[in-house]
Amino acid sequence: MTNFDEILDKYRNDSENKFEQGTKFEQLMKRFLQVYPMYRGKFSDIWLWNEFPYRDEISSKDIGIDLVTRTIEGEFWAVQCKFFNEEN
Repeated sequence: MTNFDEILDKYRNDSENKFEQGTKFEQLMKRFLQVYPMYRGKFSDIWLWNEFPYRDEISSKDIGIDLVTRTIEGEFWAVQCKFFNEEN
């Protein structure tokens, strides 16, 4: 099984630029929230920001949201993902 650091190293090495790294990391975090025991079952929906059906009602600008979740209670949570350099 691949560990988390190996996945991040692969993203750093295989991505052509920082934007691609960030996109891959956001997709990884979406999956993490779906399957990690602490969060599994907590959300009814998890969207990447560009998939979020109400995005245009909130803002047409980049406001730093990367993921949006809807809890099983119906609350929306904004999530910001940061794929920092490994030294940080």
